[in-house]
Amino acid sequence: MTAPPKILHLPSAAQHVVGWTPLMVGELAAGESLPLAIAAADGELVLEKVSMWRHAGGELPYARPSSTELFYLIEGHVRIEWERDSRLEARAGDVVIVPVGFTGTWHTLEPVVKISVSALPAGES
Repeated sequence: MTAPPKILHLPSAAQHVVGWTPLMVGELAAGESLPLAIAAADGELVLEKVSMWRHAGGELPYARPSSTELFYLIEGHVRIEWERDSRLEARAGDVVIVPVGFTGTWHTLEPVVKISVSALPAGES
């Protein structure tokens, strides 16, 4: 039996401790982009897409069958549950990385706006 995928959760307070502050879209010059590199412990990941999502509330099945997702919560409060009693809660300002192969349930506790970055294992893009 293989170990279940692990979720990485970086609460916003931890980001401030290491000196990071959120970059607002309005601070980017026209045509300027942000460099993006995603490293995985077991290999390289290739950027699939970057998108912004809203969810007003409720419960949804949440699965990452073929890609890893890194998301930044701009607004809201969510709980993600998997397996028996495994869960995490994330709030505005938090970053969460959900690995390929993850299956669980997404609960929107307060309306959410998130920026999502999806990445595929190298060779599957």
